[in-house]
Amino acid sequence: MINGIYCNFLQNQVMILRMYFSDISI
Repeated sequence: MINGIYCNFLQNQVMILRMYFSDISI
């Protein structure tokens, strides 16, 4: 259970970082 929540949190962080870096590159 905790492991699944942690993986979900990491996926959200990656998505946020991608959006952030795509904003910088544009």
